[in-house]
Amino acid sequence: MFLSDLSIKRPVLATVMILALVVLGLFSYRRLSIDAFPDIDFPFLVIQTQYPGASPESVEREVSKPIEEAVNTVQGIKQVQSTSTEGFSMILVQFNLGTKVMDAQADVRAKIDALRQNLPADMDPPVVSRFDPSSQPIMSLSVRGDGWNLRALTQLADETVGRRLETISGVGNVTVIGGLKREIHVLLLPDRMAALGVSPGMVTAAVSRENADVPAGLVERGNGENLVRVQGRIKDPRDFGGIVVTTRGGVPIKLGQFARIEDSQEEARDAAYIDGVRAVGLEIRKVSGANTVDVADAVKAEMAQLNTTLPAGVHLGIIQDNSSWIRSSVDDVQKTLLEGAALTVLIVFLFLNSWRSTVITGLTLPVSVIAAFLAIYAFGFTLNTMSLLALTLAVGIVIDDAIVVLENIFRFIEEKGMEPIEAAKAGEHGKGFVVVAQEVRSLAEQSKQATAQIRGILNDIQKATSSAVLATEQGSKTVDEGVKQSAETGEAIRTLAQSISESAQGATQIAASSQQQLVGMEQVIAAMNNIKLATEQNVSGTKQTEGAAHNIHELGQKLKTLVAKYKV
Repeated sequence: MFLSDLSIKRPVLATVMILALVVLGLFSYRRLSIDAFPDIDFPFLVIQTQYPGASPESVEREVSKPIEEAVNTVQGIKQVQSTSTEGFSMILVQFNLGTKVMDAQADVRAKIDALRQNLPADMDPPVVSRFDPSSQPIMSLSVRGDGWNLRALTQLADETVGRRLETISGVGNVTVIGGLKREIHVLLLPDRMAALGVSPGMVTAAVSRENADVPAGLVERGNGENLVRVQGRIKDPRDFGGIVVTTRGGVPIKLGQFARIEDSQEEARDAAYIDGVRAVGLEIRKVSGANTVDVADAVKAEMAQLNTTLPAGVHLGIIQDNSSWIRSSVDDVQKTLLEGAALTVLIVFLFLNSWRSTVITGLTLPVSVIAAFLAIYAFGFTLNTMSLLALTLAVGIVIDDAIVVLENIFRFIEEKGMEPIEAAKAGEHGKGFVVVAQEVRSLAEQSKQATAQIRGILNDIQKATSSAVLATEQGSKTVDEGVKQSAETGEAIRTLAQSISESAQGATQIAASSQQQLVGMEQVIAAMNNIKLATEQNVSGTKQTEGAAHNIHELGQKLKTLVAKYKV
């Protein structure tokens, strides 16, 4: 082959080429990004639609079915699955492998936009999103403040910390968790509203009308025009009381006459606690395609600067960092790779028993692996678990191929007495194509297995998504059934307690009856003992009677004999 012939004829050039690959590989390795898994576009789209107050049948008939029929005409669709629940529709669209999901998403949105006029007017616009595992938070932060109330801490976390973090390259958005935002409450007084003849709908319309910036046209100044806009948005909460809701007999009725205005906060929907103390949480999500470790490092650097500029008593800390376990996983795989390479070289030396052969085969490992980093960097891949596992597997393949070619070369030297250079040419030509064919076959088999595994993963994702929707649908039913079962359980417990009470009473009666029976049995036993004694006495008396009768009989016999003597 060309490379082997060139290496044999020009060993200096081959050595320089190897050193160049090693240097470029090390240069590329230092610039490789680290991530958990490769960036994969899963061929799934999710269409979610909110239809408040609609029954599952109405959602299925008016929302899910029309969208399914419209989307089904998009090219490359493999399967469409919909789930309709109370007030919610979710349609899962699976495409064939190889379909460009971004183009398919644009086509699906176009189909839905064309159908929008035929859908219910009071439903929310459908949301089309891609299945992206990278949309999960990569970091969770906490904002704690000694002596700070939760509302002020939320404002600081949202307007100061969150905005600073969102300016970092690779950060998609920052979500506030467990905070309480400012909210103006208009508390209506029903008695005064009834006296003034004002309805809640009139209040809502008046607040929406008066609390807004209104465009007022254009003003011409020479050759230019200036846009005029009336600033009508209320800044001071006390000014809400001056909003005119309606008029009665020419007299304006203001909101403050029948309502109480409060500068308050929103109702708590979630909460965040750090070491048992209420705090504000921040979830950081990266943009699609960004490197998790690089983004996490940039966030940590920005956090260090923020902690020096935040007010006294406020501290920004890390709760969860996904980049830590990514680094640990990658470091563990790298360690396994080095251990496997070292053990492979050791085993080769033990079996070949030749340090020269061991050095030749051992050099193929670092050169091949380090040169692979150049290809990984050139094609834009990351250093992730999958790529490192592939390198670990390639270690054994490289050693196998090196041993096969080396043994064939030694066979020509020992059996045919060739010179090393001629034996190297003959040995490589005899096994070179065999090795290449074997590797191509292995690559084809592994690609087939990888495709099957990807399809299995996609099916698992589809099942998991469907199960999550079904779990959401069954959640409310489970609550109702749980309440019903709790009531039935309580009734059963009361019945069981009554039964236990009755059983206890019955057991008491049985115990009393058993006690009486025991006394009766003791009396019977005593009577039987008396009978036994009487019987023994009767038996003894009977024996005595029999002895007396016997004595009387003998005495009678003696009397008869004596009378007979006297007669004679």
